Order: sequence, then C-alpha cells, then structure tokens
Amino acid sequence: MKKTIWFIRHGESCANIGKKGFSPSENPLTKNGLKQAKGLALNFKETPSLIIVSKYLRAKQTAQETRVKFKNVPCEQWDVHEFTYLSEKKYRNTNVTQRTPLAKKYWKKSDPFYCDGYGAESFHDFISRARCAIKRLKKVKGNFIVVFTHEQFINACLWLMRNNFRRITGKQMKMFRGELLKHKIKNAGIIEAKL
Repeated sequence: MKKTIWFIRHGESCANIGKKGFSPSENPLTKNGLKQAKGLALNFKETPSLIIVSKYLRAKQTAQETRVKFKNVPCEQWDVHEFTYLSEKKYRNTNVTQRTPLAKKYWKKSDPFYCDGYGAESFHDFISRARCAIKRLKKVKGNFIVVFTHEQFINACLWLMRNNFRRITGKQMKMFRGELLKHKIKNAGIIEAKL
C-alpha cells in the first residue's frame, strides 16, 4: 500500500519579507505566518500517523497548531531543515537582497563538495540528508505522514524521488538549481507525495 506524505513548507517568515536575520535556524514567523499556521491545521481530513518537524524555529511554529489539533499523534524532530549553504558569518545581520549575490556565486561555482564555512553544509551533504529522510519515511509505520519543512528540502526530496543518482556531480547540482527556480512552493504550501 502506498504511503502518503504531506511535505509542508513553513509559513511566512521574517526573512521572507526582507528582514535581516542572525541565523537561518532562528528566523521566526511573521503575524501572517502564524495565521497561515492556524489555517494549515484546518486542511486535515484525516489524522496523520506521524508529524515530523524541522529543527528550525519557523517550521516548529508552523507545526504548532497542527500538533495541538492532533495532540495524541507522535511528533519527531528530524534533520529536514533548510539547505544552508552560506556560512553564518555571511548570513548574520543580512537580508535576502544582500545575500542574493553570494547565493548566485555559490550556485555558479557548482561544486557539490564545497562548504562555505561554519554553519554551512555542502550540496552533497544536503542531498545525503534528504536521501536519509526518504529512507526513514519509507520505514515509518502508518500511511499518512506530515513533514513540516522548507522549500529547498521539499524540492530535494521530490527531485530524488524522480531521479536515481548514485553520485552527485556539478551537472546534477546545476540541474537541481534549475528545477528549484522553476518549482516555487508558497509559504504554508502542501505538496503531496506517494511512497
């Protein structure tokens, strides 16, 4: 029997509206994001078997209303957090506009093993993390799993489900970036997948 996974992107965060951030993990939801989180809890027609949450604040806040609604459903924190490819030093006290040239430079380099410094991970490590999450999802008991996560992580999981890459090269990294730019996921968006 196929397993249904709801990948849910976090609600609108302060970074999404251009505010400066200290750390990618501590970026909170806006008032609108908190409202979106309440609305998400209304979308459920059935009780999930498991709720999975990223360790990042915005995902935890987005999951809160759903966790209250389904207080008897187990909730686990997994490594389903966003891909952070810029070092904390480059991220600290900047907004998305200020980080855009650095992001473009990172993706243009297309080196899957490059790590920008403390607080960052390589593309290879990010994809390995997404692979591990998919393997774990396949083993989880239950037919309806909900994952509160992030746009790049959702896209990585979907990309890996469609493509069976043994190794990650610069070519695959460019391919992923192209798909990421084409497949935008709105804040509080639900993407359903079958395993």
